[in-house]
Amino acid sequence: KVGPLLNKSYITLEDLKKWIPSDYLPNLKNINFCGSVDEPTTHPKFIDIVDYFSKFTGVNVATNGSTRTIKFWEDLGSRKLSVFFGLDGTDQKSLEKYRIGSNFKKVQENYRAFIGAGGNATWQFIVFDHNEHLIKAAENMSKVEGFKRFRRCFKKS
Repeated sequence: KVGPLLNKSYITLEDLKKWIPSDYLPNLKNINFCGSVDEPTTHPKFIDIVDYFSKFTGVNVATNGSTRTIKFWEDLGSRKLSVFFGLDGTDQKSLEKYRIGSNFKKVQENYRAFIGAGGNATWQFIVFDHNEHLIKAAENMSKVEGFKRFRRCFKKS
């Protein structure tokens, strides 16, 4: 289910192939799928889109990680791409202060499936006044869980 503020329309894979053919940007190193008002992994053809772009460039995804099934995340992880999981807390209470409606246990199941399948995961932690005291615990948790990197983002007030 998609939240009421999220974009519910999708660009088709066919249009993407027309707009960005594999030889269109020969120096393209990476494409980033990152939603500010939407979530890239909700696209019904997201795996196909990743497969298309992976043929000619690197693929990065920024996500909260609370969508889809464990199978989806295993499939995505098997593609060895880079995913930034937006985790601004270490449990349900701290996560949902900013990631409203997110389920920590669901995100945890998903990132474990992704990492377990060989995915390259980064724990991205946006620092706020309400979670600043959790930075060290989150960084330690990211290591225990198998994340390759811990990324601290600018402080918001």
